[in-house]
Amino acid sequence: MANPDTERQIEELTPSDEDQRDQLLFDVTSKRLSDEQSRTKELDNKASNIVSFVSIIVTFLSGLGIIKFSGISQLDDYAKTAYFIGIMFFLASIIISLFAYRIIAWSAVPNTENMILNYKDKPFKLTQIQLTKAMSDATVDTVMKNNNKASWVSTSWYLLVIGLAVMLLFVGYVFAVSG
Repeated sequence: MANPDTERQIEELTPSDEDQRDQLLFDVTSKRLSDEQSRTKELDNKASNIVSFVSIIVTFLSGLGIIKFSGISQLDDYAKTAYFIGIMFFLASIIISLFAYRIIAWSAVPNTENMILNYKDKPFKLTQIQLTKAMSDATVDTVMKNNNKASWVSTSWYLLVIGLAVMLLFVGYVFAVSG
């Protein structure tokens, strides 16, 4: 139930105050939706960069492992296990980044076809209010999707760091053993 004081304050607004309020709500909502759309692009770039970076590392390490496989096969089981676990963390990082980067259905607001068909003969204020509501709903949806995408990117980053740590332990162990 609405607050009676708030309802009274709304009733006391002059048409100019209402116009300014509606314009403010429209502007803030529009900016927020635009910010979330930019955030989507930034998260996609991060996921793409992780895939690229880790792919280069895995290619290098796998190639090194194949070229020097006789050397790796002579290592003890701990070293071999560390090598393959490191590679597995890198591959998991790539897979998780690809989940973050995957195509997701986004709300297109404003839907210009809908606006033309349904609002061409309606008053400006009604159109503005309905558009603000649609943008607000799309923003909420986009925030949820971006938060999920950010979670995937974060997980991928941690897998990359763990993979690097395991590989550094592997290299340190190989150098220590080979003296």
